[in-house]
Amino acid sequence: MPDPKPREAHARLTLGCLATGMGLLCLGAKLDLIRRFGSALPNIDQWYAEARALLIPLQEGHLKLKYFFVPHNEHRIVFTRLLNLGLALANRQWDPILEMVVNAGIDAVLAGALAALAWSVARGLAAALAIAAIGLLFMAPTAWENSLGGFQSQFYLMEGAALAHLWLVIGAEPLSRRWWAGFAVGVLAFGTMASGFFAAVASLLVTLLRMAEEPARRNRANGLAAALLLVLCLVGIKLLHRVPGADAYRAASVTEWAVFVAHALDWPFAGWVLQLPLVALIGRGLYARRFEPADLLLLALGLWSWIQIAAQAFSRGHVGLLSRYTDLYAFGLVANLLVLPSVLRSRPRLQLAALAAWMILFGWGMRLRSEGAGIQLDHYAGNQAVQIDHVRAYVLSGDRPALLAVPATELPYPSAERLAEVLDHPGIRPLLPPELRAPLQLNAAPATVGFMVYGRRVDPIWRSAGPASFTSEPVPAGDNLPVLHFHFAGGPAAFRPAGGKETRVRASPVWATVDLKRPRPGPAPLQVASGQSGVVFSDPVEMGWGSWAARHACADASFVLATGGAALAAAAGLGLRWWRLSGRRAA
Repeated sequence: MPDPKPREAHARLTLGCLATGMGLLCLGAKLDLIRRFGSALPNIDQWYAEARALLIPLQEGHLKLKYFFVPHNEHRIVFTRLLNLGLALANRQWDPILEMVVNAGIDAVLAGALAALAWSVARGLAAALAIAAIGLLFMAPTAWENSLGGFQSQFYLMEGAALAHLWLVIGAEPLSRRWWAGFAVGVLAFGTMASGFFAAVASLLVTLLRMAEEPARRNRANGLAAALLLVLCLVGIKLLHRVPGADAYRAASVTEWAVFVAHALDWPFAGWVLQLPLVALIGRGLYARRFEPADLLLLALGLWSWIQIAAQAFSRGHVGLLSRYTDLYAFGLVANLLVLPSVLRSRPRLQLAALAAWMILFGWGMRLRSEGAGIQLDHYAGNQAVQIDHVRAYVLSGDRPALLAVPATELPYPSAERLAEVLDHPGIRPLLPPELRAPLQLNAAPATVGFMVYGRRVDPIWRSAGPASFTSEPVPAGDNLPVLHFHFAGGPAAFRPAGGKETRVRASPVWATVDLKRPRPGPAPLQVASGQSGVVFSDPVEMGWGSWAARHACADASFVLATGGAALAAAAGLGLRWWRLSGRRAA
């Protein structure tokens, strides 16, 4: 009998390469999206939920643990608050770009986990198509609101908690250690979003279904497990927070609720056809009074997705389908594709045609949705640029009447007065991201030759027309963040802080950036040397290490994508080799 250990090691290696490759592909796509459209401007919720509720109380010395559990609208976003506050403290700077990059990492882990799940429950064409579908779902910009929102980790954390809870609970014996681990994840899910307990609802439904179809499971352990899951559901309902005025967003009628559900189930395309495999699985299982154990996790994922849709239709039915909701549909769509072989197990030819048809419809729908997202992204980027200009102008000038005169649609917070209060707070100014903060004003030392101030208005610029050298007076210490961030054009040129390493930059006909590491805290001179073509550069702004790393990660998105593609190719090669070896052994 052949030793199974090499095959197990081979399978684990394949699974690891697959999960890593899919995760890196997703991460690279998100980083590229952030690079092209990401904005360091905090969005509407962040000015209140992060600045006013967390950062200002922290700076004033009265931040309490209970603040993390206070509802934000309908949600208790404990972990999002902890994550973003931790990033601000570690970075010494409040930076939505850093938050987006970390969120992209969380979503990449989800993509890798879902790809590993697809490989574990299916093989052959179904697994390959499911992995391709996961790639489209996680790499396409259809849910761009979550990708470009530093505050949106709540969606990814809830999805991760749901996947972990269902995988642990559905695949375990009731009240076993694995089951209790899943139960604990279900408790933690209360701190993600208001609908975090929906995973417990899905696992309860599957548990009751198994008890109904198998008399042997109607025992004390299964009954207690169902009771405990029911308690989770009831606690989740009890924790729901009703927000005054939120009724205006709810579906005004059953018809409006049904229309929202229809549109959500229709996403991305094909009028519910993509949801038919789960419907067929449920119908067949109820008729035969039996569900295959391998299908139960997929059934739970599909039910979780449908429950999310029903709840969205109730709470936001009057608003309509928004980009950020569509992240919650990925689990249900992947589950539908993966159960197709099980539904059509007795008809292999029809199975192949159904898989191909499902994927064609899905791919076409993702293309249409991605084109629509591209139009929305162009509008979003233009609007963000205008808002950044207004906010930065106020940071530099302090002209409150001018800020109050700006239309509300051109500001990142509905109340200009409250926005000004946040920006004026002495604890917030040192934490502003690089794109919003005031620069450290440079003054030329006597050793400067060939540089002059060009247009010192809101943003001062230093300019040379040819070979020249600039030496500043000691750069002000400012907030002593470790990186100095410049904009420059022209060149080539060389930048060097006194006592630090020289950074050479290539010629750039448009504005580009260069970052210099401060060699030591406190004031230190800066030197710039330009070549024959001359150079223009701005006064520097300070940047934390996390902000620096996030922006460089976005600039290296193509490398991350290439690495993910290589890992996925390695997984494909390993999987093909495993399939051939398995076929030979079977023969």
